Amino acid sequence: MAATLPPNTLPDLLDHDVLLTLLTPAIPPSKLDLLTSSEWSKDYLTRLTSMSLDSLSNEPALLSEEQTKIRSELKDLAFREYPSFIHANECRLEVHDTMDQLSSHLATFTRTVPSLESACHDFTAQAALLTQDRARVSTVLDSHQALLDILEIPPLMETCVRNGYYAEAMDLAAHVQRLQLRHPTIPLIAQIADQVRAASELMLTQLVTLLRRPIKLPAAMNVVGYLRRMEAFENEVELRMVFLKCRDDYLRGLVDALKKESLNGFNSKVIDRGGVEAFEYLKKYIDLQREQLFDIITQYWSIFSEDHVSSASAYSLPLPFSSSSSASSSTFSNSTAAVTILPDYIVHLLTSFRQTLATHLPQITDISYLSSLLTQLMYCGMSLGRVGLDFRHLVTTYFETSVESIILRLLDAAERDAVSRLVNAKNKHEPPSTWMAVKITTSTTPVSTLSSSSLTVTPPTLLMDYPPLATLANDLLSLFNALRLLAPASLLPVIRARLEQAHDAIAVALNAYAADALAHVEAVARRKATPAAMMESESERSIVSAFVAAYARCLVPFVRRALVEGVFGGVGVGIGVEEGAETDLEVRLGEWLPVVVVAQPTVEVEVEAEGEAVEVGVEAEAEAEGQTEIEVVEIQEREEEEEVRKAEPETHAAVGNFSVEEVVLEDEAEPAPTAEPEGGDDLVVETVEIVEERESDDDGVRWIGGD
Repeated sequence: MAATLPPNTLPDLLDHDVLLTLLTPAIPPSKLDLLTSSEWSKDYLTRLTSMSLDSLSNEPALLSEEQTKIRSELKDLAFREYPSFIHANECRLEVHDTMDQLSSHLATFTRTVPSLESACHDFTAQAALLTQDRARVSTVLDSHQALLDILEIPPLMETCVRNGYYAEAMDLAAHVQRLQLRHPTIPLIAQIADQVRAASELMLTQLVTLLRRPIKLPAAMNVVGYLRRMEAFENEVELRMVFLKCRDDYLRGLVDALKKESLNGFNSKVIDRGGVEAFEYLKKYIDLQREQLFDIITQYWSIFSEDHVSSASAYSLPLPFSSSSSASSSTFSNSTAAVTILPDYIVHLLTSFRQTLATHLPQITDISYLSSLLTQLMYCGMSLGRVGLDFRHLVTTYFETSVESIILRLLDAAERDAVSRLVNAKNKHEPPSTWMAVKITTSTTPVSTLSSSSLTVTPPTLLMDYPPLATLANDLLSLFNALRLLAPASLLPVIRARLEQAHDAIAVALNAYAADALAHVEAVARRKATPAAMMESESERSIVSAFVAAYARCLVPFVRRALVEGVFGGVGVGIGVEEGAETDLEVRLGEWLPVVVVAQPTVEVEVEAEGEAVEVGVEAEAEAEGQTEIEVVEIQEREEEEEVRKAEPETHAAVGNFSVEEVVLEDEAEPAPTAEPEGGDDLVVETVEIVEERESDDDGVRWIGGD
């Protein structure tokens, strides 16, 4: 039965300590310590004091249910976690053993405490040193930004060099140089200086490489200015040599690329007609040399003006213990080299240029290509003459040699063809009538238009009657028209001499053929001993006589005049041919040449006494000279025939007071092509053909003008 407390004791019951005191007798001693020492017991007792009576009455039942529930959970937990309990027990046993070991180790530790104390003293000493190092590091930390700037100079300079900021890179190098002079004993500064020198070497390489590439004058001046500022060379002469060497390397690279382009662009399966490959290469080569030489010289003059010549001595200071005379001699030598280096380099370039011309010009066999190249070279020399490099007089010899080679080769071919035709006819015993002349009525002697006093160089119409002579005339006229494009006056004696040799060789072959052919024809006529055979023999002899006369008195004088007047404009007449060359030719062929009677023109004379015109003609002069009437008639017929020939239409292009036509035979295997010179003053060759009309009744001659 619960005791009743006085009313004044109720607040005391509200305190959990009082309640705990009241409950202590009913609590087992094993649990009393748990209740008194735990906070949850105090909280629970406080909760009990704040509960109502009903709640307090139901609290035992709730606690009983909670206890049952907790026991059930504990059983489940024990069943489920029994391995953990076993492990915990094992750990407890191990902890017990460990505590025993710890006790033994603690005793050992107690014995080692003195040595630990001495180690602490040592640590204190080392800590003092570390403190000093820390102070230095603190100082470095305070100057971190300045040190970082210095350490970043080498990579920054390398970046500037690689990106082309050479002025900034040189400023950095100068700054490091000043630091090294100010702090020569600091290893870090020395290391940075070494790295900066490596970057300077890279910058020097890049600057020199820039001079080996396409570069304009402002950029070249900047590059040379940087090189001067770097003082990478001993004197100004070396700097000039480096500049010219780099530009020369660039020029050689362009020339090598041009050679590769020329080799790759030329198809070896296609015949190089006239040296097209060499012509195209030289044309591009000359343009390249003109542009690059002009740039090199103008850049050199602009960069290395005469003001820098005196500065060459600034680089070449006299060595210690050297005399003043040796120093002045060195200065004079450097100044002289600075002045002569460009002329020496130009001589080197011109030597290479002339070697290229000497190598490739002989490969060109078309004079029109040579003329075009010479015109281009003259323009190149005139253009470079503005900078003092007029080399035109140095290259003309190569063109003269090439033209001479081409013309002599063509002359050899024309002579060879004519001689071979005569030799073949001789070997095959071909009668003259089968190949020497066309089958039309022709005069046996050249007409008066072949006189050397003629002012025009026109192919005589008589040559159309003799196909071999017309072919030879075509070959020679083609040669002359080609020569007109580029006709060096110095070659006139050589060409005239060679032309006379060709005339002599053809005359020798013609003489041999005439003797052999006529001997063969006369032998046949004697064997047959018929009037028809004798007439045929006389006809063959007359054909040979007319052919020889057309050659010696028509073709040869015409060719001589065409060369001198048609090609060289009358310059050098009488030069290069020995006196009596024409007479020697007629003497060589005199056996076959007919005697020519030169007709005199009719002259009207006014006689005042009788008041009428008296016609003094060929008859009167013939009588005065004792000529027969038959001879006079023959002369008149020849004059009429010549007038008819002159009346026929001619197509030719006159140049000045002369013109040259080319005779072409239709029955030849391949007609000579019409020359097409380029210049307005060049000679235009008209084509004239002769054909044999076998089915018509006319004379079988027609003119076809070819443009």
